[in-house]
Amino acid sequence: GKAVTFSAADTVALAADGNAVVGKLLKVEADNKATIQVAGYMTLPGGDSATLTRGKKIVGALGAASAKGYIREVATATAAELGVARGFIQNAADATAVIVRLD
Repeated sequence: GKAVTFSAADTVALAADGNAVVGKLLKVEADNKATIQVAGYMTLPGGDSATLTRGKKIVGALGAASAKGYIREVATATAAELGVARGFIQNAADATAVIVRLD
């Protein structure tokens, strides 16, 4: 249920701070193949003290103890983040299950 990004060709990793969010990790098989939801509405966990504003695009964030796989709204003053931000936050009432849409 965490946010993932590309780490190599055909390979994903949990998203770190400022990373592009490719989708939501649904399942990891015994052979390390993964099922990722890449579009549509989904819930993703908000990062530790992350700003989560309805309508804003998202990027990766860190959770407690610098854990990867979380999201936050894009920092619009950071050009590198603007280039990788996608989707938008629809509902951030529950920071542990932020409703986002990825297109």
